[in-house]
Amino acid sequence: MNQKNSDPIHFWSAHLQTSGNKKNSTHKQDLFWKELTDDIFWFKRPIKTLSGKGKKIKWFLGGKTNISYNCLDIHLNTSRQNKAALIWESESGLVKTFTYQMLFSEVNKFAALLKSSGVASGDIVSVYLGPTPDLIISMLACWRIGAVVLPIYSGIGAEELLIRLKKSHTKFIITQQSFNRKGSVIKLINNIHKIIDYCEEVISVIVRVGSVGQVINGKKDKEIYSDDSHFDISESPPAKIDSNHPAVSFFISRGLQNNLLISHLTAGYFIQNKYSFKYIFVPDERDIIISTADLSTPDGISNSVIGPLSNGMTVLVFEGVPNYPEKDRLWKLIFKYRLSILHTSPTVLRAFKKIEGIEIDKKLLDSLRLICLYGESISRDTFLWFKNIINKKRCRIINTYQQAETGTTIAASGSGSIENLIPLPGVELNVIDKTGNILPKENPGHLIIKNAFPSYCLSDFNYNQPKIKSDFYNTNDAAVIKHDGGIKILGRTDRVVKSGSNRIGLFEIETFASTHHLVENAIAVDYPDEVKGTGICVFIKLKDGTEESILLKEELRNYISEKLGAPYKPDSVRFIKDVPAEAKLNELIDKLKKELLSECNWLGLKEKEEKKLLESLMHEL
Repeated sequence: MNQKNSDPIHFWSAHLQTSGNKKNSTHKQDLFWKELTDDIFWFKRPIKTLSGKGKKIKWFLGGKTNISYNCLDIHLNTSRQNKAALIWESESGLVKTFTYQMLFSEVNKFAALLKSSGVASGDIVSVYLGPTPDLIISMLACWRIGAVVLPIYSGIGAEELLIRLKKSHTKFIITQQSFNRKGSVIKLINNIHKIIDYCEEVISVIVRVGSVGQVINGKKDKEIYSDDSHFDISESPPAKIDSNHPAVSFFISRGLQNNLLISHLTAGYFIQNKYSFKYIFVPDERDIIISTADLSTPDGISNSVIGPLSNGMTVLVFEGVPNYPEKDRLWKLIFKYRLSILHTSPTVLRAFKKIEGIEIDKKLLDSLRLICLYGESISRDTFLWFKNIINKKRCRIINTYQQAETGTTIAASGSGSIENLIPLPGVELNVIDKTGNILPKENPGHLIIKNAFPSYCLSDFNYNQPKIKSDFYNTNDAAVIKHDGGIKILGRTDRVVKSGSNRIGLFEIETFASTHHLVENAIAVDYPDEVKGTGICVFIKLKDGTEESILLKEELRNYISEKLGAPYKPDSVRFIKDVPAEAKLNELIDKLKKELLSECNWLGLKEKEEKKLLESLMHEL
């Protein structure tokens, strides 16, 4: 491998410095994206790259392709046929390896089972699975037959699951009996049993039992336990899917709205995911990537499924968490499999930094050539701590920017500061004030996307805050363009936070907290957390006559977690005497935030000033 080309930052910076490429990407989009259509397989090539504007925009008109085919079939008559596509290690140490040929066979057999169960092109299939090979097999099988994948995080509670199944009009659910996480058995099927009687539109629940199906008598009439062993791989040829056919949907939170459903379209979603992954990572045949992003998230799908498989790479997936059963499990996985790319979040690094009694052996990480961060900004002290551990000129650390709405990574740090992001070719970002005027450098404001691109969820492209006068998509992130042209993200400007790399709506926590029989009202407030980046404190006004206690605080924390899922569990609960009317509510939230911020003694002056700046930008909305 050419060392110069193996350095993604050098390769990428060279692209960004080429004015012709930049011009084509932002001002002549049809030409830029048309060139990238040559990089995938089409059953029928598009007759036009781009048509329409805003919500009416369409990409790659007339084209027919298939995501599953482009991730698997294209490798079968090449030297990659018997190359490892997927390595999976369970929490107990069990290892399963799938070559591209083996993964192709598993996907085809399960696709045939889906069709025999009544799943048709366009049906929404909720994939409710833990981080196992079954999740990847299920998504690829759905895409093979044209079904729309709705990944649902395995950590959410039964009530939140019910809301998503009903709002999405899910017809089929793919799940499993259980998986392991931090020594506990997570029984997903139990949550299905709690709610299935309320899901009138669900036709069948397809239960995966291992990577090879077996028949078990179901407890519910709608359950089908997957037995795909008698299906032949030839029974499920890839469907010829229209470019603008939905491929995947996600639930997101924005402002005071929770569980908004967005969708990404087949050709645009796939092409830009393959391109951005190839552009950032510059994959080599010997590369093996590991990502700590959950497979049900946009980051997980981009960097553990579509990105690596479409580019012929090997991906390692592990059950559980990076620091269990051993505190240094992640580093030992890197050493054991000689992994070359680590895709992880600053939260994971901060967690390792805080673990006492563990020293990371630098030899465990000497195979890494690239560490890619996602989900949030990284503090300078954490960055320097980890950089010192790596201590290698050849291994680069970069930061990336992606939202569920964008469908894939759209910006990453260049060769300068890790905080400063540069848009990928094909994407144009800018910072505006509340009246929609573009701000000069070093002036904080609201980050917008100025142009449409293929992976974007078109249903949401012109989403604007009512007080932001702009014709462009408002990301709801505050940012500043630095003197060198890089973009520094300051944080969310709505009541949605990134906590432990999870996107959480504070209003959603308040809504469910208020359903507790002892709670009259609730206010969720975010604050800086040394490990997760953002912590959540819920201030509770109890009903008259209810006695405050430490036990009740813990009961309320657990209540919210049971209703919404583990990521939503507040870090703390505090009691307050009164919650004012809506007109004065913001004043109280400001007061509570200042109170929490004053308790963060570990924060430096610069970080505290940035938090105050972010608050002022939020008030513009």
